[in-house]
Amino acid sequence: MKSRKPLKTKSETLSVPSMWAQIPLRERTTLMLIAVVAVGLRFALASQISIEHWDEAVYSCNRFFRDGSYPGRYLYAPPLLPALIEFAMLASGPTSNAAVLPNLILSALTVILCWWAARDWFGRGAGLSAAALAALNDFHIAYSRTALTDPALCFWFLLAVYCTWRAFTRNRLGEAVIAGIAAGAAWATKYNGWLTLAVAASGLVAWGIFERFDRRQWQSRLLILGTIFLAAGLTWSPVWFSFQAGQYSEVLQNQAGYYVGLAGWTESFARQAANLRFFENWSSAASMAAAIALPMLFHKRLGFLALAVILGLEAIPVGIGPLLVGPGLIGPGLILWTSHRGGVSDDAARSRRLAAWLLAAWNISLFLATPAYKPYPRLVMPWLISAILGTAAVCGLLFEPAGASAESGRKSPKIVQWVLIAVWILCPLATLQFRRVDQAALRFERRTGAHPSAELILGKLSISERPHSSLPIPGWLDRTARGREILSGLGVARSFVEDPLRKRPMQIISYGEPAVVFHLNAIGIDASPVSDFTFLAPGKPRIPQPAFLMALPNSKEEFERLIAPYATRLGSLAFLGERPSDLVLLDKYPPSDLVGPQLRQEYLRLYRIDPPPNQK
Repeated sequence: MKSRKPLKTKSETLSVPSMWAQIPLRERTTLMLIAVVAVGLRFALASQISIEHWDEAVYSCNRFFRDGSYPGRYLYAPPLLPALIEFAMLASGPTSNAAVLPNLILSALTVILCWWAARDWFGRGAGLSAAALAALNDFHIAYSRTALTDPALCFWFLLAVYCTWRAFTRNRLGEAVIAGIAAGAAWATKYNGWLTLAVAASGLVAWGIFERFDRRQWQSRLLILGTIFLAAGLTWSPVWFSFQAGQYSEVLQNQAGYYVGLAGWTESFARQAANLRFFENWSSAASMAAAIALPMLFHKRLGFLALAVILGLEAIPVGIGPLLVGPGLIGPGLILWTSHRGGVSDDAARSRRLAAWLLAAWNISLFLATPAYKPYPRLVMPWLISAILGTAAVCGLLFEPAGASAESGRKSPKIVQWVLIAVWILCPLATLQFRRVDQAALRFERRTGAHPSAELILGKLSISERPHSSLPIPGWLDRTARGREILSGLGVARSFVEDPLRKRPMQIISYGEPAVVFHLNAIGIDASPVSDFTFLAPGKPRIPQPAFLMALPNSKEEFERLIAPYATRLGSLAFLGERPSDLVLLDKYPPSDLVGPQLRQEYLRLYRIDPPPNQK
């Protein structure tokens, strides 16, 4: 058995070479092209972007309230992203495009960060593969164009894990502070951002056990870990101190309401798989082909180029999700196996193994934890980034020549390479004949009977046509319907105001839809939310006229029960039907419910408060 060189401790550091020192011009050029494509795909068709989702409307309304946040905003997310949105609006005005600008920027930076981290961890080929997978992923593109917390979380999560790796390998407290700040930023973006700290701790423990740390090495790295935890806690502390008495308990109770546990895990997993598939188009398929082709083209290994074409074409009927799951989960294990198999003990190899442990902790934990919650599609995003990095590691391992890395023994034998490639291609295809998307989301049952005419037939394989299949990028779907209906309702309200009152400011009360508050305040109309109608009770101050109620309730029955005691003070003016985008509907319905002729409309109800007798 080969002896292992002990890890350096205290003032000594691992000799990890600088990335920027020897990056070839063609690699920089390729990266810039990928970055341009990533920015273009996310910023294109800005006129199709609008605030429509409940959560993103809540995050976008900071500046419209005297206390600086939408009522109860703390229940949905910490304040970091809403603050960034408010700064963007102060710079460019209260518009939907300003609200999504922070996520557009952070998502584009995530593509660059995927390249940086994967290259530093697993080599040049892995870096380019990760950048291509992230830049062209349809699901990531779609949610990058929202004001939700998840795209920003992906950036901070990856930055925290990468900086944690640097802090552990270089054994530097300064870099540990940076890692902790990034982890704190993730935590201040979304309440589950603390998982970055769990990844750091579990990755370190696994690394230390398998590297056989001695007592001094454990002390040195635990000091780094403690510094990360301390910096993260200090960064997040303003959020903690912003809570009033009992509010954090409300947050925990609200978060627990989304938990489905082991009993609902399988159903939630199937639904999330269908959600991923629903947003995929040619761009996702191209990302897989590019992820494999770039390492081969860069290193002139054209003999494998057909594999890139095969996996790219396979992604069309299979979907990119199944092609990411396997490599994402086993990629870190392959890195560890090839490294230990060769008895490699140099510093670069050990730092690579740490990256593999951190990535394994990230990928496996979120793969198991995400389906334990309600299957909101956006919850998949942090796992998706880890799957992209794991797949990039496999691409670098299989398709990058051994000479591209200074580490000896990191390549697997050719027979192992071909077995892995065969499994990668054949396993997802083998499930397709059993795959069916129906009212119960995605189930694995053998297909029987004739295929619907609206399906693409490939032997026994069929892929249902989706409503947005005519779009070149599903993420470019039109999200302006809700905003248009809200403004149409405003027009109806104005038409019912007598001429002498038209110069008086209107007041709109919103129930059940924060987007009403955002879109009306953005154009200067005073709109405020309510959660009940006790403000209409006898003895309450009357609202200055003209005043209207706009309601978009989740439950018609619940809404009618709430307004029944106050019916004499409300005059119905209009019911306006609108179909929100698929991005909103997927929170409520499985993808199969959005395929076909049925319309999932929602109705905006408009009432006049204390109307004249002829309008009651």
